[in-house]
Amino acid sequence: MREALDLYANKLRVSIEDLNKETFKQDYLTLIKWKALKLIKDQLEPLFRLTKDLEGNYDLKDRARKASYKVLWEILLVFEFILSHFKKLKKQAKASAFDSYPGI
Repeated sequence: MREALDLYANKLRVSIEDLNKETFKQDYLTLIKWKALKLIKDQLEPLFRLTKDLEGNYDLKDRARKASYKVLWEILLVFEFILSHFKKLKKQAKASAFDSYPGI
């Protein structure tokens, strides 16, 4: 949605109305903010996909599945993945992986 939001923001920026100009100043997403949003998305997307998978009605276009009922061993694998996911994020944070995102 970045293109649509940038287009909308540019319309606000060139508007002659003070309210639109003020909205642009407060709500415009800079490159740094877009990078922060991408970082958050990248961190949360695996958890979203796991949640949808565990619901048993995982119906996303790129990985459509039929409804199923999860068994304990599958859920334990998911917990292991989640734990390793957060360990990886912690390691990245300690290694200053976020230095490329100034202002966060």
